[in-house]
Amino acid sequence: MLQPALLIFDGASQKTIRSLGSEDFYPTDIDFGPYGYTTAALTFNGATTNARLTVRNIGAEAAVVRLQFVDPENKVLVQRDATIHLPEGVETLEFPDAPGHIRAQFTTKQARSIGLLRPELRIIDKKSGQTVQVIGPEGFKKFQPAELRSPADPN
Repeated sequence: MLQPALLIFDGASQKTIRSLGSEDFYPTDIDFGPYGYTTAALTFNGATTNARLTVRNIGAEAAVVRLQFVDPENKVLVQRDATIHLPEGVETLEFPDAPGHIRAQFTTKQARSIGLLRPELRIIDKKSGQTVQVIGPEGFKKFQPAELRSPADPN
């Protein structure tokens, strides 16, 4: 039986900075359900930036989430499915060289979890490595993933 694994290396030092085992991989047909939060559309005005979406779990149980960045037409540009383990677990999705217009989103199928997940989006200048913008939980609003919306309810 095949067991997936992923090692993430630092480009400069070649040291492993993150290791993901088979428990961090999910089948593509997993249902991430109707509970989600999104940022408003972000524009970078041609600057070369990296975007980092982090979701922290302050609840009493692990939470299964989908982290993603989408374009203005809701096309998924990059996504990651993860389980945020305890205590106060954190999962992150990096988007190097983010394009000029994106939104950060996360979803879960667990109603009990959504209020216990705390998102943060950092926009980082690629040249200097400095954080140029931080959007905390107050900058995210509830949304329903597109595949679950009825034609009469576009939001």
